[in-house]
Amino acid sequence: MPECPVCGDEMSIQRIFSRTHIVYACAGEGDDGYFKTGRTFADEHYLKSRVTVVDVSDPDVLALLKELEVKDKRIAELTDALTQMINAHKTTIRFGHERITECGGDCDSPEKMISENPDIRMAEAVLRAGIKTE
Repeated sequence: MPECPVCGDEMSIQRIFSRTHIVYACAGEGDDGYFKTGRTFADEHYLKSRVTVVDVSDPDVLALLKELEVKDKRIAELTDALTQMINAHKTTIRFGHERITECGGDCDSPEKMISENPDIRMAEAVLRAGIKTE
């Protein structure tokens, strides 16, 4: 519930019409159901606090927004998974290089293998493209 702009108390629903218009106001009632001291029905405080909220939300638009939110979340999950896979692939290359050199073999540096790997290059290009999730 909105707060009263006059006193800060929680306002209550005074009227609902057309299922899209809700009138809120500070009614001035205490917890016991009687008016607070100095307050009367539809007094100046009530009139100053009155607010009408119009909800013209289109259900189709709301459904599309929900669908977009779900897709954005999925994009974020896939982006995170791709980043983790790239990092795992790079780690595997580095460990492989280390093992090869430990066994007396020779191969390109891990940085060279990583920079020339077409799968890593393509995945990093996708991430650099800046897929927006917000």
